[in-house]
This record gives sequence, structure tokens and C-alpha cells, in this order.
Amino acid sequence: MSAWRRIVEGISRAWLWCRDLWAVLTLFRFAVWTLIIGAGLLLVFRDGQGQEALRALADTQSHLALAGRWSVFLGATILWALNAWYCCRALTYVHLPGQLPESPRVRRIERILPRAIGTAAILIVALSLYRAASAFDAGQPERWELRIAAYGFAVIAALFYGFTVVRRKAIGDAGAREKTSLANLPPKTRATIALFLVVGLAAFLAFVFAPQRAGPGLGAHTIFLFFAGTWIPFGTVLVYVGARYRLPPMLTTLLVLAVLFSAVNDNHAIRTDRRGAAPGAPPKSLRDQAHAWIALREKGNPKVLPAFFVAAEGGGIRAAYWSAAVLSALDEIPGFSWHVFAMSGVSGGSLGEAVYAGLLAERQAPGDGSCVVREPRLLDCARGMLGQDYLSPALGVMLFPDLLQRFLFFPVPAFDRARALEASWEKGWRDRIGGNRFARPFDELWSGNGAQWVPSLFLNSTSAETGKRVLLANVRVSEPQFADAADLREMLGAPVPLSTAVHNSARFTYVSPAGRMVNAGSGRTIGHLVDGGYFENSGTATLMEVLNGFTEALREPVIRDRATRVRPVVLVIINDPEQRPDAQAAEPYRFLGEVLSPVRALLHTRDARGSQARAVIHNTVTDPEHHGCYLEVRLRHGAKPLPLGWMLSESAKEEIDGQLQSLRRDAGGVFEVVKRLMTSGGKC
Repeated sequence: MSAWRRIVEGISRAWLWCRDLWAVLTLFRFAVWTLIIGAGLLLVFRDGQGQEALRALADTQSHLALAGRWSVFLGATILWALNAWYCCRALTYVHLPGQLPESPRVRRIERILPRAIGTAAILIVALSLYRAASAFDAGQPERWELRIAAYGFAVIAALFYGFTVVRRKAIGDAGAREKTSLANLPPKTRATIALFLVVGLAAFLAFVFAPQRAGPGLGAHTIFLFFAGTWIPFGTVLVYVGARYRLPPMLTTLLVLAVLFSAVNDNHAIRTDRRGAAPGAPPKSLRDQAHAWIALREKGNPKVLPAFFVAAEGGGIRAAYWSAAVLSALDEIPGFSWHVFAMSGVSGGSLGEAVYAGLLAERQAPGDGSCVVREPRLLDCARGMLGQDYLSPALGVMLFPDLLQRFLFFPVPAFDRARALEASWEKGWRDRIGGNRFARPFDELWSGNGAQWVPSLFLNSTSAETGKRVLLANVRVSEPQFADAADLREMLGAPVPLSTAVHNSARFTYVSPAGRMVNAGSGRTIGHLVDGGYFENSGTATLMEVLNGFTEALREPVIRDRATRVRPVVLVIINDPEQRPDAQAAEPYRFLGEVLSPVRALLHTRDARGSQARAVIHNTVTDPEHHGCYLEVRLRHGAKPLPLGWMLSESAKEEIDGQLQSLRRDAGGVFEVVKRLMTSGGKC
């Protein structure tokens, strides 16, 4: 045989193997897609929420709790692998039209590939754990715990593959099986698949009726593995039905239905609360609020009255934790909270500012057992509130009931993952702070004594239809000071719970859906809200307008002729460790520049707008007319990754707490400047 003939025959055999492998892979496509998605979420992004959830597995806790957490995680991993292997294997036992003819090559692929797919699920988890361990220093116990777990899961993967090889002989089922229909599969095979379907149904019901309990109990990492495992039987049945009856691909059909039903099944209506919300007086104008604030605080006849204006940038739970921690630590400087006039927040920064505002209101009228009574510092209460796992309930509802909602032709409000996240914040406040403040209307922050002590709060959202700002505040937004911004209060025509008010600013991409605005009077849908960071992620654009309105109030004779001079102080809390102080310092792109440059420019524009807004407010507040101060507090890259999401591992919280301690010790830093302003009213 000539060399060329051998080469051609080798290529021909390789082609036949590839053809048959592709045909079988197409049959197993649902299980394969779970592997691809799982690898993307758990393995690819080091600073992503998937890796952070895995790092949380090594959080310090009791040995019993640690063993329970790892046991549940291992069980979910095995469930994923078993479902992937067994459902693919079951598909090889059924006869389908257009299936490849029987041959030793096809039979071998059908025998080996299900085992490889099931084993790959465990290997993906092992590799993800190994990668998660790299976030810890060599001497830290968390690094060794995750590394040992990674090695253990690799061994389990090998044992799993060995089990799938020897199980036939062990149960006396080593012979070749004639292909049949799904209904004629052996009873034990049908019973096993039915058991997997029941487990999936149980997970679905748990996240419909008790997501706030089921979510943190399992953890985000385990929830995803349950999702990957329990949906495989449903997807496998769809693949079988489509192939058996020569229907269009069932998964494609479902996607088409999801697109068509999206016009009528939007279940993400923004919650309103009319349970006892008295009409009350309309909100004050910014001018009246400024006059009342100054009149109340100049009673001690200070020569210089500092007025703080705070902006908190977006960034998920890390932004919320950092913003609330910074403000609560500054609160320990006598008089600081009394001198904060307004706070403007975006996304996670809005949550951090709302927690701080809620704690200030709570301190004026604490309930029985309130955290502000138990703990000597607001900082401890803020950490307790924002150190919880808020990702798991939202993720569980997103992957189970809210995923099913996409294929229904009518909305089911109980399936809304947005409500699950808001309910989690409300439960977090009840559990760690006490009371039900986060479930009560937004305006109740300023009822009673809180009207004197709680700063004005401006929560920034973005209209999905127009791209413009939508603001919710305790003052009127429909005034000339707020250029081209809509007032959410007027649009909805009804009060919203504090948790919903915050979430409207923090509708983090895809994890939180766009909120549908429904006018309470007409019942008509008037648009959708998305995260405030789409428009501008620093919150300083709105704060600039607040500062201008406050300054105009100072120029009026009733204020101008008084002896007290007001010094405005702008404090910007930056929550993105990736953000460079110098906008020109970014490295130029080299890969696919012509194709990706428009997309990259659009994505970076919001940060550029934030940088520009900070520059404008810096120049304004420090000019000779205002004679004010500009301060920045920046979250930086540290030894531990700080992910963007709705949960933080203990290592991430320790990193943020460590940066806060360094900030407090800085002799010439923000804390020293604020102390000087509060004691002497001196220069910045």
C-alpha cells in the first residue's frame, strides 16, 4: 500500500469518527451545553461571582457546618454528573428516526461519550476549585482547603468514570441492548429518570415558596450545580420528543416561544406599597429642604458650617459593603451624620447609602432588640446587614421558576427574581438590624425625628426606553435644577418599599431584570427601569445638581445675611478597583480592534461619564465662589479579588475591612480631613 493511500484512508477514518462523534454529541446537546455554561460561570472569570461563590466554601465556620456545606456541594456535583451520564446513556437505548446505523464505531462512541460527559462535570468543578484557591496566599488555610478539595474532586471524577465502566458487570447487565422506545425502557431506567425529574421539581417548588431559606441554605455554588443537574432530564425528554416525532428542534422551538411570549408574560412589575401609606404632604422642594437644614444646624452659631454631599458609585455588593462601611466609620466622628445634607447613589452604592440612612433613622427611634441598641457602632450593624448572601435566593428563582416564566404566555408575579432579591434584603434587615424598615415605604425614612437626622437620598435609575435618568428622592425632582430627569414618584403614582426603591437603582445586568413601571392610577405600563449605572455610574451628575440647588439657596438674602458661613464638602466613594484615576492610562487594544472597538467604546462610556462628572463637581466645589472641599475614597485592588455580584466571601470582606482600617490610619487621609472640618471648620 502506498504512503499516499494510507494517508487518504487515515483521513477517511478520522472523518468518519468525527462525523459519528458529532452526530452523537448533537443527540446529547443539552448535557453538553450545561458543561459549557458551567465551565464559563465557574472557571473562566477569576473575579466573577462564580469563583467568589466557590471561595465562600472555605469560609471559617464550625467543623459541623463546614462538613455539611461540603457534603451538599459534593452531592450537587454528583447529581450533575449522574444526570449528565445517565440521561445521555438512556438516549442511546432508544430508537430515533434518522439515527446513525449501528456499527462498532457508533456503539463505542455511544458507550464512552456519556461516561466522558458525566466525568467532565466533576472535572470542571475540580478545576474551578483549584483556580479559586489561587486567590489566597500560600500560607492561608483556605488555599489548602480548596486545593485539597480540588484534588479530591479529581479523584472522585476518576472513580466516577470507573463506576460507569464496571457497573454493567456488577448488576449483571453486560450484554448489548436492542434499541427501543422511551416507554419500553426497563423499569429501573424509567424509575431513575423519574427520580431525577422529582428532584428537579422539588428544587423548583423550594424556590417558589421559600427562596430566602433554600437559597442561603444551599449556597449559590450548589444552586447552580442543582440547576445544571436537574434540568438535564427535562432537556433530554425535549430532545427525544423532537427527534422521535420529527418536530423542529424542541429547544429552538422553546426559544422562539420565549421571544413571542415576552410581549405578554413580563412578571417584573415594580412593587408599590399602598398598605397604609398616608397621602401626607407632597415632598419639599430642594430649596425648602436646604433652608430647613441650614436653619436647624446653625443654632449653635458656628462660624463655618460644613455641609457634606456624598456620591456612592455602583458595583454590586462590594459597592454596598464599602459605601456603608465608609459612611458608618465616618459616623464615629462626632457630628458627621448631622452635617450630611444629601447622598446620591447608583446600583450597589444606593444600597450602601440606604442601609446607612436606615441605621440613622433607626438610631432616632430604635425598636426592641434593634442592632443600634445592641452594637456600640453603626459600622458593626452595616457589616452584619451587607455581609449576608443575597445572591443565592435571586439565583435560585432566576434558574428555576423565573426561567420557566419565560416560556409561559401569562405573568406569574411569584416567579419574579427581582422580588426574591428585595425580600432577601428585607429579611436581612429583620435578622441583623431588627424591625421591618426595608419593607416599609421609602418616605418613612424621614418621618418623625428622622426628618431632622436622615440626609436626603437620591437614587439613580435609567429608563430603558429613553436612556435618561429616573430619580427617586425625598424632595421634588420635577424642578429646573434636575435637568432632563424624570421623577419616579410621579411616574408610579404610589409609594414603593425601601427595598424596591433601592433595587430600582441596582438592577444589576440580567441577575436583576428590568423593572416594569405601572402607573397606579391608570394601571398602564409606562416603561422599564434598569440600573442607574447605564447612564452614569458615579452618582456625581445628580449630586452636582443637588449642590447647585443648595448653593442657590445660600445666595438668598434670608441665608446670605446670616453670620454662619457654609462650606460644601463633596465626598465621592469609588467602588470599582479596576478604575484608573487617569482615564488615559488604559492600554490600547490589539485584538479585533476594528470589530470590537465600537462595543468597547459603548461599554466604557458610562465610566467616562462618571469620570467627567467627578471632574466637573471637583472644579465646581473647589472654585473661589464655593470655597469648598472635594474628597475621594477609593476601593483598590488588594490581595483578594473583589467580585461584582450580590455576595462576598469572608476573604473579600476581610480585604475591604482591611482597606477601611488603612484609610482610618492614614494621617493625611479623608478621616483626618473630616475630623478637622468638624472640629474647627478649617480648610481642607
